[in-house]
Amino acid sequence: MKTNFQKKYNPKDFEEKLYKNWEESGKFKPRDSKTGEQFYIPMPPPNVTSKLHVGHSSMLTLEDIMVRYHRMKGDSTLMIPGTDHAGISTQIKVEEKLASEGKSKHTMSRGDFLKECYDWNDTYGSQIQNQFRKMGTSCDWTKEKFTLDPDMNKRVNKAFCDLYKKGLIYRGEYMVNYDPVLDTVVSDQEVIYKEEEGKMYYITYFVAGTDKEVIVATTRPETMLGDVAVAVNPKDKRYKKLLKLGKKLILPIVNIEIDLIGDEMVDMEFGTGAVKITPAHDQNDFQVAKRHNLPLNKIVIGKDGKMTKVAGIFAGQDFKTARENIVELLKSKGNLVDIKPHISKVGYGDRSHAKIETIISTQWFVKIEPIVKKVISGYRKKDFEIIPKRFNKIFEDWIFNLRDWCISRQLIWGHQIPVWYGPDEHIFCAETEEKAYEQAREFYKKEDIELKRDLDSLDTWFSSALWPFAILDYDMWGAEQPDLFKQFYPASVLETGHDIIFFWVIRMLLFGYEFTGKAPFKKIYFHGLVRDKIGRKMSKSLGNGVDPIEMIDKYGTDALRLTLSIGNTPGNDLKFDEDNVENNMIFINKLWNASRFVGTNLTGKLDGIDIDDIEKILIKHYDELMFHEKWILSRIKYLSDEVTSGMEKYSFSDIGQELQVFTRNEFCDYYIEVFKLTKDSSKYHEEVIS
Repeated sequence: MKTNFQKKYNPKDFEEKLYKNWEESGKFKPRDSKTGEQFYIPMPPPNVTSKLHVGHSSMLTLEDIMVRYHRMKGDSTLMIPGTDHAGISTQIKVEEKLASEGKSKHTMSRGDFLKECYDWNDTYGSQIQNQFRKMGTSCDWTKEKFTLDPDMNKRVNKAFCDLYKKGLIYRGEYMVNYDPVLDTVVSDQEVIYKEEEGKMYYITYFVAGTDKEVIVATTRPETMLGDVAVAVNPKDKRYKKLLKLGKKLILPIVNIEIDLIGDEMVDMEFGTGAVKITPAHDQNDFQVAKRHNLPLNKIVIGKDGKMTKVAGIFAGQDFKTARENIVELLKSKGNLVDIKPHISKVGYGDRSHAKIETIISTQWFVKIEPIVKKVISGYRKKDFEIIPKRFNKIFEDWIFNLRDWCISRQLIWGHQIPVWYGPDEHIFCAETEEKAYEQAREFYKKEDIELKRDLDSLDTWFSSALWPFAILDYDMWGAEQPDLFKQFYPASVLETGHDIIFFWVIRMLLFGYEFTGKAPFKKIYFHGLVRDKIGRKMSKSLGNGVDPIEMIDKYGTDALRLTLSIGNTPGNDLKFDEDNVENNMIFINKLWNASRFVGTNLTGKLDGIDIDDIEKILIKHYDELMFHEKWILSRIKYLSDEVTSGMEKYSFSDIGQELQVFTRNEFCDYYIEVFKLTKDSSKYHEEVIS
């Protein structure tokens, strides 16, 4: 046995070479299983928006620990690397880059803008690949995927068309969150609500044909011209008589009659207990209007933030100016009773930081109810396990309250929706343009037809929802499934952050059950966030972010990985302190020196001996061993059992601490020191040690 440990521990001298050797030797590819077991983990694909942060490094560390453990056990293991095109996030980055160069997507063709996006992807995608390698991630690079790869696009189009044919995808009007800066709809989870000081306006709505009045409280008087009703709680004694009489109210300024309705949604304690219903500009109002068959599309504020023609004399004014002018007019007409300070929750885009406007818009949706039933059934049958268990409650809060999923985005970068429109707006959903024209010729019974493709792109989470089985080359066209899918699906475990339970985990479950008939993974392990050393979330504004590559260049990969393991417990946040990385580098240096010492003393002594035979040799000659040798073997056996048990429980932090204590205190400080004293004494007795 020969060793080539250099005298000084310097990870830069060997880490890159070692990884290259591993990769080129094919060690990361699935091998025949010695145990009959398979282990597959679908690596969450990082966004190509920029280089990886320390949170990604934490994820890669935990996943690689799992993969290497199962590979050591003899299981056939698979971890596939990949990246996500990250629709809206990447498009923002590209637009910012173009703006810095004095360019704009609005002056470019769709093709030219897409080229800019692909150039961005090439740059950051390759950076991410290098960072994976720097982290020592033992993934199978021969199977690498990108969510916009041609084969992924085929599966996305097929999935969309299949769902559309089943009636599970539809196009309709719905209340959505609109980001005026990004010029696209965004999901509820992409809206951040902030408490702001505002005002509550108390406005008189007169009862038609009487001298009675109802005072309505609102924080947004500028939308009142879009009112279709005033709602009160049917249990509210103040309004029961008016409701019973079916009275109408006069909408101030425009003097038109609107309904007074009763609805349980109204909080009797809020304001005066009477609220205006403006369905085109409020999610709750939209639902109330639908329940009462009221008009839905009375839009008074456009996407540009300006008042529409429906607003009459206020048309063209921005909503803030219109608010001031409407309030003044209400005062002059005697309809404004009072103005009081009020704290309101205002929604802002989590990326653009622009004020979000809720609008009615025609979008594409996935019908959730028929699909989620399968997920709920699987959850109740324990098809998959959630770790830690406390996240079951959060999972249930989401899964039992899902609404239809808006999947269309007004973006260029992404999977373009596979829908074409005929001259009469008839919809042709097809996997390719050629197939769309075939459908159109059959439908119109003529050859000369011009179709227009839907310009919207799919929500990035639509393609990500296919990830666990799509990267195994799952055949969605009814053919024999490939061996890769048969061998490894469903995944053994999904390891991901608890912050994307809704965005990603639930969507993968929806599509897993819908397309494969199974949960896409047997276990879901949630990790927490990586925070700074005092517990703050890392952000650019705080300047407390950590570049994992800088840590690696300074201390080595093993020191960083050990830091991201110890203290990293299921579902809990990890406080990151660079001092810990430095201390762990000192520990790794101690381990290096111990390994070098062992290697030096074993040189030439194990030549010709198969490593798998060492255990048999030790058992055969066990009685000849000295006390300290028997002792260290017992400690190694104990440690091996503890590590195995810990791995099965995902107790990565405990394992790291156990290994440190054993290596430092028992192996280095005791066993090696005793070995130095006894290595030349064949007649050394146990009594001397004791």
